[in-house]
Amino acid sequence: MPELGEFLNQYLLGHTFRTVAAGAAAMGLISGVIGSFAVARGQSLMGDAVSHATLPGVVVAAMLVGVREPWALIAGASVTGVAAAAAISLTARSTPVKFDSALALVLTAAFGLGMVLLVAQSRGDSAQAGLNNFLFGQAAAIVAADLLTIAATALLVLAAVAWRWNEFRAICFDYEFAQVAGVAVRRLDLLLVLLLVVTIAAGLKVVGVVLMSAMLVAPAVAARQWSDRFAVVTTLSAAFGVTGGVAGAFVSILGPSLATGPLVVLSLGAIALVSIVAAPRHGVIAEYVRTQRRRSRFRLEKTLAAMLALEGQHLSGQHLHSAAAIQASIPDLDGVDEMVRELAAAGLATGSPGQGWRLTAQGIARARGILDERNIALPGTSP
Repeated sequence: MPELGEFLNQYLLGHTFRTVAAGAAAMGLISGVIGSFAVARGQSLMGDAVSHATLPGVVVAAMLVGVREPWALIAGASVTGVAAAAAISLTARSTPVKFDSALALVLTAAFGLGMVLLVAQSRGDSAQAGLNNFLFGQAAAIVAADLLTIAATALLVLAAVAWRWNEFRAICFDYEFAQVAGVAVRRLDLLLVLLLVVTIAAGLKVVGVVLMSAMLVAPAVAARQWSDRFAVVTTLSAAFGVTGGVAGAFVSILGPSLATGPLVVLSLGAIALVSIVAAPRHGVIAEYVRTQRRRSRFRLEKTLAAMLALEGQHLSGQHLHSAAAIQASIPDLDGVDEMVRELAAAGLATGSPGQGWRLTAQGIARARGILDERNIALPGTSP
């Protein structure tokens, strides 16, 4: 392992790492933004279909102008990507074929065509290798021209999103209302598809046709676990995309045979996994804690109601009831003894295991408030 100074100079501060990291970060940024719209609309797999469908366009563009012209390759990929999106939409709307079946059909057919063209185009090892990079990406081979192309694409996509932010958000969450409100939903649909296609085409050099959909979906899925506000989700998705891009680029410099594109996707997958498990809003742990709290509150409230019903059977209101008697009144609830102790600790009940338990004035008021809130009547009374 080289010394820290040598490592910084040779790798982190080197031109290659900065170029690759900047390209991956820019792609992560716009993928996070556009991916948040795709996930919100329930069209996560559209990105997968479109990314696979860009392969024929890339191969044809390479046949015409060569693999060293990034703008031409993006244009070719965009043409076939838009054609694939249109074919999916038209098939789903105009035939009995459902959306998911249309998506799978177009994805496999377009990718198969791309592979046929890729093999047919091969006239030598160098030409074949250049196009093979678009299958799985070769971020380490990003040069200044590629970085300029990605940066320009990022500016274009972000400007378009900022320009139509409110309308895009409207068609994502209430399409019918947006239509009634006079929003040009068809045009905005087309614009979103175009932005998706352009984003995918620009990212092929980074992660390739096969993995591009993960770059769109993973940041958005991760961000959704942290917030319900779409603006926050989109911002977090962009931030996660940048983080995953830079992290993947960094890990790839630690070994000579570590591919940047797959590592970017793995970094984004790790971010998504951590978010799904640990995010405080919708993470698995947070949901489990909330579920346990709801169960505990339900058990306490049911115990309160049962003790109030028992209190009503005695005029004095000072009668103590054993935990067994309380348990008998709510046989479907286990652990009543524990619940009564919790009520006593909260000042809602008083007594002891040996003598029995009764509600305090505060407990009676709380129990009646719960019953009134749920419009529930005790036996022998009317709501």
